[in-house]
Amino acid sequence: MTVLAIDPGLKGALAWVSRSGELLAVEDMPLVDNEVNAKLLASLIGGTGRECAVVERQQSMPKQGVASSFKTGVSYGTILGVLAALDIPTFIVSSTVWKKALHLTNDKEMSRKRALERWPGAVDYFKLKKYEGRAEAALLAVAWLQSERDLALRAVEAPPQPCRRMVLIPRNGSEGP
Repeated sequence: MTVLAIDPGLKGALAWVSRSGELLAVEDMPLVDNEVNAKLLASLIGGTGRECAVVERQQSMPKQGVASSFKTGVSYGTILGVLAALDIPTFIVSSTVWKKALHLTNDKEMSRKRALERWPGAVDYFKLKKYEGRAEAALLAVAWLQSERDLALRAVEAPPQPCRRMVLIPRNGSEGP
């Protein structure tokens, strides 16, 4: 089975990663007139086998303008709406949590380099700096899968079901504002 990971936003991407960690495909966020296009997104996602989707949480940032915050929210809502319409189990993970799990920082270039190291055969997906969204989507899937494996090792009697809510989703709200 496959996990679909999505780095939302206009420079974001979608990545399909197998349970064994193999990178199966990467697509840039489908945009029309600089907005996420729901129909194109649904056609990209709908035709693929996937167990669940993992989406990076979006929120307004300090010093981000109102128009920019609104645009971010619309894109994020479009992505979540498409996933809901396609009846795909979806889990939302904060960037600080998944990046911490992979020992990454907010430096997107670091994520791109890590993706190149992890998947040297997929250099075309990540070779340019502008492909950082692709790298972050793919690594988000890896962090999700890694959290499942870590829990499975601790829960010998009751292995986790596919795509259950895992440690990457904080319950105490301490990961951000």
